[in-house]
Amino acid sequence: MRSLAYLLCLNFLGSTASGNFCSTSLFQADGHYMVGGLFSFGTSTVGDIAGRSKPELLECGSFYDMGFVFALAMRFAIEEINNSTSLLPGVRLGYEIYDTCFEPLVAMQPTMLFLTRQNSTGVDVNCNYTDYNTRVIAVVGPMTSAMSMTMGKLFSFFKVPQVSYAASRNDLSDRELFPSFFRTIPSDKIQIEAMVEVIRFFRWNWVAAIGSDDEYGHGGLELFSSLTSGRDICTAFENTIPTNGNDPAAKETFAETVKQINNSQANVILLFADEVSARPLLAEWVRLGLGPKVWMASDGWATSPLIMSLPGVLNIGTILGFTVQGRQIPGFDDHVLKVFKAAPMESLCWTSRDGFFPSAEPSTLQTYQCQDCDYISFDNISSALKSNYTYSTYAAVYSIAHSLHNLLKCNSGACLEIPNITAWQLLEEVRRVQFRLNNLSFHYDDFGNLNTGYNVLLWHERNSSVQYSTFGSYTNGTLDVDQNQIQWHTRNNEVPGSMCNNKCGEGQIKRMRGFYSCCYDCVDCMEGFFKRTPEDETCTRCPPQTWSPARSSECYNQVLKYVSWENPFAVLLLVLISLVILLILAVAGLFLKNLHTPLIQSSGGKMCFAILLSLLVACGTSATFIGKPNKYTCAIQQPLLAFSLTTCLALFLVKLLKLVLAAELSHCPNIYLEWLHGKGCWLIVALCLLIQSAICFWYISVVPPKVETSDSESEHEILLHCSTQSLVEFGLLLSLNGGLACICFLCTFLVHTPSGKYNLARGITRALLLYFIAWIFFIPTYSTVQDSYKPVVQVSVILLCTQGILGAFFLPKCYLLWFRPERNTSAFFGSTTDEPTSIKAPREQQSNNK
Repeated sequence: MRSLAYLLCLNFLGSTASGNFCSTSLFQADGHYMVGGLFSFGTSTVGDIAGRSKPELLECGSFYDMGFVFALAMRFAIEEINNSTSLLPGVRLGYEIYDTCFEPLVAMQPTMLFLTRQNSTGVDVNCNYTDYNTRVIAVVGPMTSAMSMTMGKLFSFFKVPQVSYAASRNDLSDRELFPSFFRTIPSDKIQIEAMVEVIRFFRWNWVAAIGSDDEYGHGGLELFSSLTSGRDICTAFENTIPTNGNDPAAKETFAETVKQINNSQANVILLFADEVSARPLLAEWVRLGLGPKVWMASDGWATSPLIMSLPGVLNIGTILGFTVQGRQIPGFDDHVLKVFKAAPMESLCWTSRDGFFPSAEPSTLQTYQCQDCDYISFDNISSALKSNYTYSTYAAVYSIAHSLHNLLKCNSGACLEIPNITAWQLLEEVRRVQFRLNNLSFHYDDFGNLNTGYNVLLWHERNSSVQYSTFGSYTNGTLDVDQNQIQWHTRNNEVPGSMCNNKCGEGQIKRMRGFYSCCYDCVDCMEGFFKRTPEDETCTRCPPQTWSPARSSECYNQVLKYVSWENPFAVLLLVLISLVILLILAVAGLFLKNLHTPLIQSSGGKMCFAILLSLLVACGTSATFIGKPNKYTCAIQQPLLAFSLTTCLALFLVKLLKLVLAAELSHCPNIYLEWLHGKGCWLIVALCLLIQSAICFWYISVVPPKVETSDSESEHEILLHCSTQSLVEFGLLLSLNGGLACICFLCTFLVHTPSGKYNLARGITRALLLYFIAWIFFIPTYSTVQDSYKPVVQVSVILLCTQGILGAFFLPKCYLLWFRPERNTSAFFGSTTDEPTSIKAPREQQSNNK
């Protein structure tokens, strides 16, 4: 194990005496409560770890500037806390910070030291560690997931709170395995979720996934595979790369991986590794000069100065990175600069080994000469100051301090003096701590993760150096991206495509091709079917009363179709109805003007107005067949029509009975003729109407028409119409009128008019013939025609029927009244007059002739 004595050597301090050794006083300080720190100041170990035959001390190799900066951030935070009057007033925190060299074996020695009993270098073997006081009450670090998992089980056994500032593997959230582990960054699961959302945002579905051959890389690949399952994202291929790029065998692996990536159709490569593993792969790509692609960098190398300094690194394409959210620590840059300015002070450097571990025995101490310190300056580490993990380290220290503040029940002035505080007591406070730092609120969730998210970065060149900027974030499950800030490597700055197939359009389903779910053919949904959700693999039939065109992603409500007032047929029918009504009114006016003339009296007198009124009502009934039907219009349509026609036919029957009795049944007693000419005619009409009313009441009560919908010729329309429940009952409704019409028609053949006289029965005969023609046409047509045309058919029949009666019975009389008034005499109409006195004349004439 090597402490920071490795770093602050005489050369680093500016001394010319290269043979002296480094001091650790910068990273050690006494206090009431000690906090341990595990940071990586070196990136590798000297020598072969696998070939080590004895458990001797490992020596670290090259210098790692970020680890040095993170350690300074811990030191800076503790100094701030010790100088604070509101946080832990009167309590001083001490610290011991040691190097892990990115190697769990190296980190084992300081870990064991932290677990020793207070003021000793030995670990007691007890059955119960409840009263056991470890050397430190909490530990900040280590940096990597692999080291955290190794050290975490030891810290968990002793219930020592361990707060990592960079270990992100999701396995560390397992509270059964690591009950005392916390971290001030989100887990890898959140990072992978952010990566998946970015992939989905840019509509990529064909991705290569590369991970380092360690816990970090394997965990990331495993999470990526699980989170992309069922999200239309496929892995073109998956591979791991060595963690030791200096191994000769590793170079062959890097070359083979680069070849696989280049030969694939995947234009997006997710590289989940630390900078030590990622740099050789990217260097090989740059060396071969291969085409640009989109590289998605995990937080392990997304802000790595080591890779940013790689010549030509931006030639590999567009680099999108993911790093934890953070901010600049106020005053930290000035603090680091002050440390460097104070470095030449002789008090910070000595040649003795004494004081490395103030409480340790001399045999446990070791220092190393700093081989890289000749090249360290403030400018060398200034880029590391921008790392968000610096703020994570800062927040980790403050979370421990606030937890201790709560445990000691501190107020603004002082804290309680609680002797023998143990680490497990502090652990309980860390689990529920809530604190504010730089106007931000923080707390740990049930899995030990701090409530932060990830920033999405873009690498670019500025001032001849590679830098990065933030263009998006992923917080609380929401991706926020400003893609206008992205400069892609493509022409016209278009988003690069990376798909085995283009995404199917709306209303298309996937028909898989081959093994991968992202390789498919797109098939259109047929008419009447739709693709309900983007994840659907089959088309769904539209629900009733809805429709869809081909290749649709939704169904539409069918438009209600009926004979509306704006329909051209309806307009034509309304014009005809209006003309018939005007004609009826004109006839009524003409008849009223000539009411007492022989022509009108012989035609029925006042009964003519009742017939005209019934025809007027029948025409008015036609209007109920136009417009949007409802239960009321459907209920009155047929009964009102039948009732109006019954009135007309009953009056015709009465008139014909008069003619038959007057002209043909001369032997009939006068009392019957007088009764028929008096109240009897209206009793007959009333009886017919009473029978028809009963039939209508039965029809409405038993089988009333109702509003129904049915399919139309067009799929996007649905027909709304009045439905007759039974054609048999509908026929019974019209049966009385049919019977009256037949009786009237037979009666017309019993009437014989003398020559030279007006034949009144002939007009009724023609009217009834037109009536029969209209309804004979109606019955088969109505029963076979589509529902959409039934209202038009019935209105047409009503108009034909009313116009036939009007034209055959009334218009000839109007012609005589208007153009042949000279014939409007008793001599021409005398034998057919409705007056009782006129009935006797033919009888007397007949008896005289005998």
